[in-house]
Amino acid sequence: MMPSYGCCVATRRRRRTIFYEKVFAISPDNFAAHHYLIHSYENIGQMEPALKHGEVYARLAYAIPHARHMYGHDLRRVGRITEAIAEFRKADDLENSYYSAENIPSDYDWHHQHNLDLLSTSYQYIGQMKTAEQLMKQAFEIRSVNVGLEFAKKEWPRFLLGRGRKQEALAAANALITSKYPRTRATGHLIAGQVLLSMNRMAEAKGELTEAEKQMRDAPRIVGSGSAGGAQPPVEPELEALRAEILLREGKTEEGRALFKEVERKLRELLGPDAWSQALFRLESIAQAAREAGDWELAEYTAKQMLEHDAAYAGSHYAMALVAEQKGEKSAAEREFARAEELWRGADLELPELSHARARMTALRK
Repeated sequence: MMPSYGCCVATRRRRRTIFYEKVFAISPDNFAAHHYLIHSYENIGQMEPALKHGEVYARLAYAIPHARHMYGHDLRRVGRITEAIAEFRKADDLENSYYSAENIPSDYDWHHQHNLDLLSTSYQYIGQMKTAEQLMKQAFEIRSVNVGLEFAKKEWPRFLLGRGRKQEALAAANALITSKYPRTRATGHLIAGQVLLSMNRMAEAKGELTEAEKQMRDAPRIVGSGSAGGAQPPVEPELEALRAEILLREGKTEEGRALFKEVERKLRELLGPDAWSQALFRLESIAQAAREAGDWELAEYTAKQMLEHDAAYAGSHYAMALVAEQKGEKSAAEREFARAEELWRGADLELPELSHARARMTALRK
């Protein structure tokens, strides 16, 4: 009889713990052991022990940018976003001081773009879009040294699309299409297709899907988490997402909705802190696409997925508030709008979503 998957995971977890316990018995302050144990816990979704070892790693290796960055990973995952931003900022300061002292271009350091990626999306998370934009654009313009870093550049055109800046988003997606990596080129075509759909340019969007499929035929097949390393990033869910959105906009609602639900499952199953945060913003864009297509059932399903994924994110509550209001559930809508406003308390004052949430709360109370 084959052992269950859960049993295998538990066995591997115990073996890993025993290994590091032996390391700590020999060298109690071995920061390298703490570092790798953080990754181990992150990849099995155990955030509290990851956070504990992250704090120790940052304390023991306080002058190493990656140590501060790793602690930021896990502070972000447990909802301590302001502290996470402070750690990412500290990592950035340490890096820039090093580049200046040694006269080394930042492009040579893989970690610099990676840290900026998480720092910028952390500001996006709290609704400080001006700062997020500045940092994200800076990261986008850095020459990437591996496929994982270049794949992460997709957050910039998606950010622009989410802010309604469609022509700029299309230009940024087209920049990805010039990549030397087929998976990044495919991703550029897929985002271009998403932008074109938002412009009601269906035929061109279908053409971008075809081009993405061509690129994927030449892409390496070994797929990783698509984070800062060189593992091949997971593009396949995005292929399915563009197909799903085309189906929705063609009126094939049931088929498109079913495919989108499968995409959401795959996005949420991706391992690692980078994939986790990217999945949250991708769910948000799917919820928006569902609303624009008039599929409020999918919009509600996706809003619930966002809340399950991260209930500390204001956008999760905002997405649910829009659904509740559309359903005529006024008390639920008011409650969710209020929660979104509370969580966006540090956001830009002119953030459109925040302004809309406040306006709708006023209207609902009347």
